[in-house]
Amino acid sequence: PTLKSLILNSMGLRDKGALTVVASFDPQFICNGVTCLELQDNGITPGARFDEMLKIIGKSLNLTNISFSCNPLQKAVGGLGDVLKTSGTLATLRLSNTGITDKGLSLLTDGVQSCHTLTSLDISDNT
Repeated sequence: PTLKSLILNSMGLRDKGALTVVASFDPQFICNGVTCLELQDNGITPGARFDEMLKIIGKSLNLTNISFSCNPLQKAVGGLGDVLKTSGTLATLRLSNTGITDKGLSLLTDGVQSCHTLTSLDISDNT
């Protein structure tokens, strides 16, 4: 059987732990069939490890649903926009309560407009 959803919400994962999980999406590992990744409310922050996660996610051929909600990612949305530009499968992206500002939203816009598979973007509760 192939694992389809990986939901690790409120697990206390930090950057290194989250990167370890996302690294399992690399085709040489067993989790490359996962279509849903939820890492909500884990304290994941912008930086080199998050950038590495985005590179792996950007190469994924199967991910259709990603949620980073409730993680302080306000400075990382430019990288998420780049992932959207290259994704051929992503349909849902949840970024609620991540601290995205107007400037961050403008960085994300190009990616949103370029991702023809994206049907749902949740950016609620960002002030």
